[in-house]
Amino acid sequence: MNIERIDEPIRVVASFADGEVRPLSFRWGGRDYRVERINARWTDRDADAPRLHFSVQVGEETYYLQFNTAEVRWRLDQLVVA
Repeated sequence: MNIERIDEPIRVVASFADGEVRPLSFRWGGRDYRVERINARWTDRDADAPRLHFSVQVGEETYYLQFNTAEVRWRLDQLVVA
């Protein structure tokens, strides 16, 4: 397993329904990725505003996405390749 720290802004298509945020797909490096499954989600409340974190599955790869609620911006934190 290889873990790569990315820490780059990304564009995300997400559902904001029933009080829940669900990333559906994202664009990184000129390529579109469809989220097949959300493995885990958690909230970081140590920052000025809550940051939502998601572990999502795309094929054999796991991506860690972060949503900054104050800035309304998404970032790709890490990529895990099996």
